[in-house]
Amino acid sequence: MRRHSALSVRIIVIIVLSLTVCSCGTRSSALSTVPRQPPEQDSNRVETRSQVTDADLLGLVNEFASRSSNSDTAWNRLRAYSRPELVASLLRIQQSLTPDDRQRVLISFTFCNLGFEYERNREIVVSALTRKPHYREFYADWAADLLTRLMEHGDERVLPSLLSAAPWSDGEAATTLGAAYVEKWRSDPKGLLVALRSVSKGSRESVYLLLLADEFMTDPEVDKMQVYLRSLRGDSSTGLIVREMLAAIPRVELQIKQNR
Repeated sequence: MRRHSALSVRIIVIIVLSLTVCSCGTRSSALSTVPRQPPEQDSNRVETRSQVTDADLLGLVNEFASRSSNSDTAWNRLRAYSRPELVASLLRIQQSLTPDDRQRVLISFTFCNLGFEYERNREIVVSALTRKPHYREFYADWAADLLTRLMEHGDERVLPSLLSAAPWSDGEAATTLGAAYVEKWRSDPKGLLVALRSVSKGSRESVYLLLLADEFMTDPEVDKMQVYLRSLRGDSSTGLIVREMLAAIPRVELQIKQNR
């Protein structure tokens, strides 16, 4: 009886082990057939070139360069794209344009703000500040505004170009330049005086007129200007410019009164 009982126990153990092995094999097969879930998409991912057309890019470039109410929004959208792809796309577009297409200037201005080949692209923007337009439907007031914006971002090297344009400017260009001179005077008067040494006397006289005749230059500011200039009479670096400006103020004020 013991032998039969022991045999029965062995048979039961073997059956249980067999069932366990089969169960494990079945579970393994079931896991292997479950498809892997794709990774979640990052909602904040950088947009790629494939998601935007050339027309879209040029629209954003124009909006950004126009200093409109949507300029900041356009700039943020441009910066949202992958920088290498954005630069490559804008380069390709720029190279496909005719030599007199104004989009060349606007793309170069965008490149300056992106910090891409700054020197070369700044020269393209500077080349657009001319009395007779070199680019179709791109006039001096827009070029002056783009250079003023580069100056506002710290590029003082564009200031001589803005000053040299004073003698031939008129209309909107003269208004834009006058506003640029006023802002420069308010933020860095000594810097403006030093920069004036780099342009001709004729250009300086025109700058004084646009600066003093600007609609946002108030009488109290002119009074403070004269006080500041007198304090610099002994400064060898700006003495000549100081004397010229002090002499120009009453002359320009008289001219303004006569034109009213």
